[in-house]
Amino acid sequence: MLNIKNKLDKLIFNDQLSEIYYPFNSKRQKLINSKKIEIIEKRISEILDVLGLDLNDKNLSKTPRRFAKMYVEEIFKGLNDSEFPIISGLMDNFASKKFVIHKSLNIFSVCEHHLLPFYGVIHLAYIPKDKLIKAQDIQKIINFFSRRPQVQERITKQVVDCISKILNLGDIACAIDAKHLCIHSRGIKDFNSTTLTFEYTGKFKNPEMKSKFISEISGCNSKIDLNIN
Repeated sequence: MLNIKNKLDKLIFNDQLSEIYYPFNSKRQKLINSKKIEIIEKRISEILDVLGLDLNDKNLSKTPRRFAKMYVEEIFKGLNDSEFPIISGLMDNFASKKFVIHKSLNIFSVCEHHLLPFYGVIHLAYIPKDKLIKAQDIQKIINFFSRRPQVQERITKQVVDCISKILNLGDIACAIDAKHLCIHSRGIKDFNSTTLTFEYTGKFKNPEMKSKFISEISGCNSKIDLNIN
C-alpha cells in the first residue's frame, strides 16, 4: 500500500500505473508539451483549411493554437503519468466489515471513438482494511483517468484498480452513469439516454452485496436500474 503524499511515493506509484491498462502506442514519441502543441496546431490548421474555413478570420485565426493547448494542457493531460495527483487524505485505523460509499462524484471525459465528451457521475464503495481515502482524493483520481481519450467501461475498471492499489484492498464497487455527446449530437441523436457501467471486486461480486450497493446509489442523480442479474 502506498500513501502517496510526497514526491518519492508518487514516483514509486507512477511505475505501478503501467499495470493499469491503457492502449498507449508502445512506440510513441516522448515530446515536451510545447512540441506537441506545435505539431497539433499545424494539423488542426490543415483540417480547418480542408473544411474550407478562413483562418485569417479574427474568430478562427487563433483556434488551432487554442485547440492544441486545450488538448495537451487540459483535456488530455492525463496521458502523462507525471500528472497523477498527490494523495494526501488517507486516514488510518478504520478497518470495518461495512462498506464506505462515495456518491455522485463528477466525471468528464472524451469518448475515444468520436473524440466527443461524455460526462456524468461516479459512485464508489469499498470495505476498508485499515485506511480510508477522502472523497476529494477519489475525485482527483477520477480526473486523472478522465483526462485522456476513454471508453466508459475502461475508466470504470481503472478507477477500481487504482483505488485497490492505493488502499491495498480487494472489495470495491464502482458505477458510472454518463451521457455521451456522440449519441446526443450525431447518429441516432438520442438526447435522453445514459450509459451505465459497473465494476465489482471481491465481496461485491456477491449478489447480496451488489444489491446493497445499487440500493444505496439508486436515485443519486442517475437512472440506476435495480436489476442486478
